[in-house]
Amino acid sequence: AEEVLRLTQKAEGLERRVGEQASSLEVAKAAESRACQQVIDLAEMLERNEAGLRAVKAGSEASLKAARDQLAAAQAALQEATAQYDKDVSEAEQGIEALCGVLRELQGRCVDDIERVTRWSCDEIQELK
Repeated sequence: AEEVLRLTQKAEGLERRVGEQASSLEVAKAAESRACQQVIDLAEMLERNEAGLRAVKAGSEASLKAARDQLAAAQAALQEATAQYDKDVSEAEQGIEALCGVLRELQGRCVDDIERVTRWSCDEIQELK
């Protein structure tokens, strides 16, 4: 019974951890989405700046450099968000595997307990006859 309680508590802890990791995944996914949109927006800005550079070359070079710097920063943010997302997915998968293992062990123990009680009850009934 103590082992079942310990395993149940462990399963609950793992379940909370998986929930937290799922929440972290959502945050990472949202950050990745924002970073993707930022890359798209900055790429469009870069295209507009390049067209402006052809039309009015003087003074546009500084703006173009800033857009490229922003694009590089956005791409770096996207890579970081993607790496975090991949890490969170991996941790969530490990947490799910651990939770499944505990649940399988807990299920086996419950089945063993049910069989033991059933045998005991059957033996008691036989004695009463």
